[in-house]
Amino acid sequence: MRRFSLRSILLVAAILPPLLAAVWYWFDFGKVHAGGEGKAARKMLLAHTPPGSSPDTVLDFVVNKLHRNGQGDAYYKYLRAYEASTGKMDNQLTAADLITAPRTISVVVSSRPSSFMIAHEVSATWHFDDQDRLVDITTMEYGIGP
Repeated sequence: MRRFSLRSILLVAAILPPLLAAVWYWFDFGKVHAGGEGKAARKMLLAHTPPGSSPDTVLDFVVNKLHRNGQGDAYYKYLRAYEASTGKMDNQLTAADLITAPRTISVVVSSRPSSFMIAHEVSATWHFDDQDRLVDITTMEYGIGP
């Protein structure tokens, strides 16, 4: 039978929790993940919200199924209609400007560290036509940091 010294137990107790937290953060465990690359994220998002989808379908996906990072914005009529139909407000989505707002829903779908103090983010924008049907999804990749 192996005996553990107090030193080895304390060493494991000091290293294991931060290591688990780093793995949890790095792999971003959660709901539906869009992926770290723009093209892959777009493909996954189109699979869940195909062209022709309604704004309610997209908002339901974004709010309830998509693991997103940070705040997004939505065309104010879409957001107000979703809040009225579901009875709940999403605290991470804000209403876009009333005057210049296009018929879109935009959120950050992926955020991961790419190097020390720099994060790689992918944002997605769902574009709707005048009949409020999804036309396309665009993604944009960018870095955040010093």
